[in-house]
Formats: sequence, C-alpha cells, structure tokens
Amino acid sequence: MTEVTVTPSSGNVYRDLGILNADAMLAKANVVVDILRAKRARNLTDAELAMCWGVEVEDVRDILRGHFQDVPLRELMRYLAVTQQQEAA
Repeated sequence: MTEVTVTPSSGNVYRDLGILNADAMLAKANVVVDILRAKRARNLTDAELAMCWGVEVEDVRDILRGHFQDVPLRELMRYLAVTQQQEAA
C-alpha cells in the first residue's frame, strides 16, 4: 500500500497553492460567492447583471466562473452592492 502524506490546510486555498496575493484572492472569491447568492435570490440573468454593472455579458460570465484575478476587489464590491439593490424577479 502506498503511503499518503496529508498536509493540513491553512484555511486559504490560494495560499496553499502558492498563489501570489492569496489573501486578496480569497477576499475576491468570497465577494463573488456573495454576488452569486444575490443573483440567484433575485433570479437575475447574466445579461441583467451586465446591464446594471455597465459591462459586457462575457465579463459577468468570466467573473462568475472564477476569472476575477485582474478585477480589483473594490470593483467586485461595487458589483455586489449593485446586485443586492436589484429587485427580485
């Protein structure tokens, strides 16, 4: 049987993977999770989010798929605030 070594997590997957700016990435990921929850609670489409954020639909889809490394945390927080202000459909 092969021996397996298990390393406990630091609590930040980005740090565990050696990603630069791990704390900022975790903060961004948490904001994106909140955006997804707000989107679902309000039954918003990606196109509706794009319109209220003032971006292209593909930008919304990229962010929601986890491609947010180059998006400033402040901008993600603005997107969250705008999303939370939308009326539920």
